[in-house]
Amino acid sequence: DKHCNRQFARLAGAVDQFSADRTTYIVSRFPLETITTLEQRDTVSGGWVVQSADLIINRDDAAGLLQFGAVLGSYLSQVRVTYTGGHWFDTAETDPPSRTPPAGATLLPDGVKEAWYLQCQEVWDKRDKLGVSLIAKPEIESKVAAIKFISSVSITEAPTMVQALLEKHRRFQIT
Repeated sequence: DKHCNRQFARLAGAVDQFSADRTTYIVSRFPLETITTLEQRDTVSGGWVVQSADLIINRDDAAGLLQFGAVLGSYLSQVRVTYTGGHWFDTAETDPPSRTPPAGATLLPDGVKEAWYLQCQEVWDKRDKLGVSLIAKPEIESKVAAIKFISSVSITEAPTMVQALLEKHRRFQIT
């Protein structure tokens, strides 16, 4: 998620909050399925006020892009959108997996899943599973934290295969 600057897991009831001084916004979980609520808060004491869905004049579900057509408020005002979005993957522990997504859901791309498996393999391969290094060489420890995780390193340090698999799923954003 951190490497690609987005959240992959599908979530019903996901909430994004952002300043109202913009005409477009990209939700953190895409592809976008449905928008449940659009709210705006101009003051804390005024609270959240439900806005008409008509304020969204266009949207690109695959990219998670919402276009408002006009600035909804000042930079001090906040907009909150509640939606369902992201990629679905089967977490049921059945054999074989059901692979039946909820209606409207998009499956997690195989390349992302493969990158996750490769990263898990990297962790497993680097770990001292028997604790031998703790006895034979106490000064050398098995440090899982030293493994270069995709989420905590730059793209140049990421393992080449994982980097290649995730490259087309990265989201770039200028803030």
